[in-house]
Amino acid sequence: MVTQTFRLKIWCQRIISVVSCISASSLALQSGVLSPLYNIHNLSHKKTPFLCMIYGRKQILEPHHEQQIIQSYDNMSNDYTDKFQDFVRVVCSTSSIPRKELYEAWSTAIIIHNFFPEQKRFADLACGHGLLSWALLILDIDSTYDENKSNRSAVCIDRRMPKSAEKLATAMIEQWPMLQDKWDYVESKLDAIVPSSSTLLCGVHACGLLSDQIISLAIHGGSPLALVPCCHSKKSLNDTERIEYKRNQNNDNIENQLYNLSLSEYIDNARVNKLQAAGYSVTRTTIPEEITAQNKLILASPLFKRESMPNEKRHNIIHPTSLNKVGGKYLPSTFTIPLGNDAVSIEVVKALSGRKAADARKLQPSPSLCVSMFTPSDNKVTPKMLMSVIDAIWQPYEVELDIQYADDSPYLHPKTGLVARTFRITYMYENGTNISKERAKQLHDEFCNRISGIFNQIQIRN
Repeated sequence: MVTQTFRLKIWCQRIISVVSCISASSLALQSGVLSPLYNIHNLSHKKTPFLCMIYGRKQILEPHHEQQIIQSYDNMSNDYTDKFQDFVRVVCSTSSIPRKELYEAWSTAIIIHNFFPEQKRFADLACGHGLLSWALLILDIDSTYDENKSNRSAVCIDRRMPKSAEKLATAMIEQWPMLQDKWDYVESKLDAIVPSSSTLLCGVHACGLLSDQIISLAIHGGSPLALVPCCHSKKSLNDTERIEYKRNQNNDNIENQLYNLSLSEYIDNARVNKLQAAGYSVTRTTIPEEITAQNKLILASPLFKRESMPNEKRHNIIHPTSLNKVGGKYLPSTFTIPLGNDAVSIEVVKALSGRKAADARKLQPSPSLCVSMFTPSDNKVTPKMLMSVIDAIWQPYEVELDIQYADDSPYLHPKTGLVARTFRITYMYENGTNISKERAKQLHDEFCNRISGIFNQIQIRN
């Protein structure tokens, strides 16, 4: 009975504390006395319907919503009013974006914009529509914008590129043509990312373990970080943290701070500790709770600068000139996404970006078969030579293929003096249609039978 009474007292104290905090925060927001970082979005002090509660959160914004939203935010700081109005106008014109996400993206972008004013490249991870990246690019535009200088650029990465992302990109580029080469969208899992200290990693409402993956990527690359976590789960905790959390939740000692933490607070504390242990300076702030209950924002900067790309990852970067040629265009079957703010990394990202590149990666790879040949040491056969006689085997344009070396160097037979080379032949199209593996084998047998007749000195190795 005593224990139950004590626990009831604790819960009453908690409720009083929460109510007091909410009241204090509301007064502070109205009076503008919160810290500059918290109040950095400079929303109107008036309690408009949209600030008190974002009604119709999931409602898709249409063009007729434009004036309604702009008028509700007519007292925003003059620093961002015009940009916000243009941003709202473009978003509403797409008839694709939920109301809540507009406010989330803009509020988060303003905080990032002010906290990382010198940052020039951003990666919007698990990005959905890519709305945050566009807000960050727009905030960087001013009357002296010079697209030839090192202004901001952004890459969005998500497992699936929604049609809304394409509609939004088309509308944004129509409004701001100078941003066309500053934005890319790569459809991929986050596992393919090669992080860089020159690029800020962003994640808004990265669910559950996605938040932890983004933090790990940032630490690995020495990258700055801006993260709004959500969907907290005990899966984010390691075994030690899970045991400690459970032990403290069962502790009756009210003075124990860990006992008063919710699961989400405990997990975010563990994330901050992980960043600090890795040499980061961490700041925690919020976007308005009226927009979303999952409003906590973690901002982290590495205390020590690292080189732009980890050495152990450099050899894994796939340059467009080394990608497999499919249908006349270089596209990778497996790839990495380098996030560095350098010419090579940006070129690779652009080769991977867009709907066409994403669709091409989903196709079954063209069948490749190898053939090994013996040639005299003074008669070197190259892929270019083999490609030059393809028309003698098949009619022009009947079969499209690609020939490359499959070995690193020639092999000189010690007894016969013949040179052995192995070639990989990729069969791509026959009369404009994709080639199946069975058909590729038939064509390969035909190639092997005919090539030795064209080059008398070639012997096909069995």
